[in-house]
Amino acid sequence: MHKELLFVLSLTASAAVFAAPNCPNGEAYFEGKGEGNSSEEAKDKANTAISKSISSSLSSVTQDILHQIETADDYNETNKRTRSSKIETKLRNVQDIKDKDGYPKKENGKYIAERYICVSDAAKPYLNTLKDLARTLKTQTQKADRNSCKSINETYKSIENTESVLSSLAKMSSEVQAEYERLKAEYQSEGGGGVFLEIKENIFGEKSDVIGSKLKEALSNNNCRIERNVCKANGGFTLRINATACNHKNDGTFDHCSSCLKIDLLNGRNEIVLSPSVATKAAWDGKAAACEKAFELSAPEIFNKIKDKISEVCQ
Repeated sequence: MHKELLFVLSLTASAAVFAAPNCPNGEAYFEGKGEGNSSEEAKDKANTAISKSISSSLSSVTQDILHQIETADDYNETNKRTRSSKIETKLRNVQDIKDKDGYPKKENGKYIAERYICVSDAAKPYLNTLKDLARTLKTQTQKADRNSCKSINETYKSIENTESVLSSLAKMSSEVQAEYERLKAEYQSEGGGGVFLEIKENIFGEKSDVIGSKLKEALSNNNCRIERNVCKANGGFTLRINATACNHKNDGTFDHCSSCLKIDLLNGRNEIVLSPSVATKAAWDGKAAACEKAFELSAPEIFNKIKDKISEVCQ
């Protein structure tokens, strides 16, 4: 019977992925063959071949996502092998791996097993993991403070790892795709994919919120999601601003003041390079009022500087 390969993969001779008429809606399945001194040994080897097949296909399709989630200083070949091993271990004993008709069977004193698993069944342990992570994230974000940021970011990293597997399996199964999208919507509603503001403003020793309030207004007016959780969100941005009043002088009629700013925009841990810093000046009646005006004028300038960088979190 002719079998059409769905992807060009580097697989062992005993494992492959083909279109299967006995899986839901004719979706793909992974198959493997094993030989042993007992039927259980043969099945175990067939399961191993299947798990290696799935791991190979995922590595082929999503290698950059799956193996380079860690930052560059963490990433190495050992991590790559460890990730593949985790996939294979998790899938090796999935209950939905089935025997092909007539197998296992005994030939020449050896047991032979030919087994398969539908893509939607292979995705089940990852979908269940994503459900658990979504529940965990909901609980964590409801009680979030700076002390809980580490555990929240670890949950986000686990979500990324699980997504990297499901995103490939979802391409082979409409059933997996639908459930995956539903779960994504559930945990994304808890936060993420927005801009978290870390702004310090100081006008001659007095704290201020002029830039912060004006920036929130600009972000909202441009349908940009503002991340209100104290912990940085998965897939989002952190905008850090340190603003101080500077260059104050009085010309005999008006007070003049400038906003001196240090601006950093980060995507996860990675700093995004911005053009030269914003510097705004204002003249007003009164020292504090002139500096507040300078801060106020800097907010739209800051937004114009970052808007193209953060466009993915704005509608």
